[in-house]
Amino acid sequence: MSDSRPPCAAAVAFVIGGGLILAAFMTRPGGYSSGQIPEAFIRVIARFLN
Repeated sequence: MSDSRPPCAAAVAFVIGGGLILAAFMTRPGGYSSGQIPEAFIRVIARFLN
């Protein structure tokens, strides 16, 4: 905003984040309980490391 340019990167990140949230709701309609959240993070990180 200080350079009088539109925040394109922020808009793209916002759209991608919204898409990821939508994908999470579609794949797991019931959601996650608070006890399942750490396990979900570990599972995702393990997929990237393997």
